[in-house]
Amino acid sequence: MNITKTLNKYLVSLSIALLITFFYTSILYSQELPIVTAIDIKGVKRIDASAIKSKLTQKIKETLSIDKTTEDIKAIYRMGYFDDVRVEIETFEGGVKVLYIVQEKPTIVKVEFQGNK
Repeated sequence: MNITKTLNKYLVSLSIALLITFFYTSILYSQELPIVTAIDIKGVKRIDASAIKSKLTQKIKETLSIDKTTEDIKAIYRMGYFDDVRVEIETFEGGVKVLYIVQEKPTIVKVEFQGNK
């Protein structure tokens, strides 16, 4: 089960890297690197989005960087609260919006013992 989670994280990271590479290829073809005009976090329920944003190296008004985005994904995973982290990049107000989509790990709601009373 642990190997499955590790493999899933690897596949997600790989697909994100391919998505970003595809996006960058189209941008590089036009000879313009996009400027990050917004950064947003989606999928958070218990964790404050500002706690995640404090871990990010990609900043608003900077040129979009694959290296920084990859490091940000790793930093969010290292927080230990998330099973899945994805990135979407969309055009936004003269630049691009970097959207980090996270899936929090489940919490234990109830512990029930069965057997000897």
